[in-house]
Amino acid sequence: FDDQLYKVVAESEDPKKPADEKYLIATSEQPICAFHKGENLLPASLPLKYGGLSTCFRKEAGKHGKDVWGIFRVHQFDKVEQFVICEPDKSWEEHERMRQTAEEFYQSLGIPYNVVNIVSGELNSAAAKKYDLEGWFPGYGEHKELVSASNCTDYQSRAMEIRLGHAKDAQGNKTYVHMLNATLCACTRTICALLENGQTPEGINIPEPLVPFCGGVTFLPFVKKRPPPPKEQTKGGKGGKGGKGGKKKAAGGEKKAAPAPAPPAAGAPGTEAAPSATSATAPQVPAGSALPAEARPSLSTIDGLKALDGLLANTAYVDGFNPTAEDAVVFELLNAELGGTAPYERSYPHMARWWATMQAQTAAERAAWPATAKQLAAGTP
Repeated sequence: FDDQLYKVVAESEDPKKPADEKYLIATSEQPICAFHKGENLLPASLPLKYGGLSTCFRKEAGKHGKDVWGIFRVHQFDKVEQFVICEPDKSWEEHERMRQTAEEFYQSLGIPYNVVNIVSGELNSAAAKKYDLEGWFPGYGEHKELVSASNCTDYQSRAMEIRLGHAKDAQGNKTYVHMLNATLCACTRTICALLENGQTPEGINIPEPLVPFCGGVTFLPFVKKRPPPPKEQTKGGKGGKGGKGGKKKAAGGEKKAAPAPAPPAAGAPGTEAAPSATSATAPQVPAGSALPAEARPSLSTIDGLKALDGLLANTAYVDGFNPTAEDAVVFELLNAELGGTAPYERSYPHMARWWATMQAQTAAERAAWPATAKQLAAGTP
């Protein structure tokens, strides 16, 4: 387990005895699984339903650099776990019940989500079937895992020798109980989802079920003022990389608190062609743009870039949750302004995420995106 789990080693005072090694648990499923080791459980005593509350420690090996911002993916966190021991013919029913419990929990918190039935090729050796509940994260513009619910049938009970009824049946065969586990709440990830989906320009809305635990508080206002806009930085100049006369590039910026968007709408893009930007003057956002009015004059200023980044904090694309010609137009204008370089991720995180998505598409694919209603009303393509 050394690649996956942390361990504590206590050296023995007796040189003839090996060191005492203890592993830190990654989930309360592990110790709960061993509660009834070596026991014969009578059918009348089943199902046994446990709720595990524990601190979890994970190395997150193989996930370096993935979802490392904030507290979404950390090495130590608290988690509430569901664990069920039942008769073999009842495990599929219990599995659906555990998924439903997780769904009801996140519904009560107002967090949009998807439920994914994991394909067999992605299952580990323990699980016969697994559901992932993925919450919607507006800041990333995508769903991310909050819950994993697995039916391990008799995989764990065989290792623990936890049998059903008598030691053996009339034919001399052993019958093992089935074991299931499911996340209810990984605290840090749930906090992230609450903050993103409950955010408004003035603060954070507290979901109704949590109000009693917050002393009756229903809203947490932001207490710090937004920092002033950073000064413009000039790229190039005397001795600079760009030599004399280097052009200005926007820098700085800030994350903008935004209302929580609805989850992405279903639907495929159409086939209408998008216009291309050919103007030699400072890039202008089209009249039919979904950008706020203050961002329309130009994307060559910090204020314009900040407005675009703030807009993309709410949605996956410039005009909503599906790509349109609006995205193609703004991408070409911004590409011309920044000279083909990507936006600075620390200053414009939402724009950088959107930019990467745009670059992953070919020019032909972007040209096939449909025009928006606003563009059609304005008479643009």
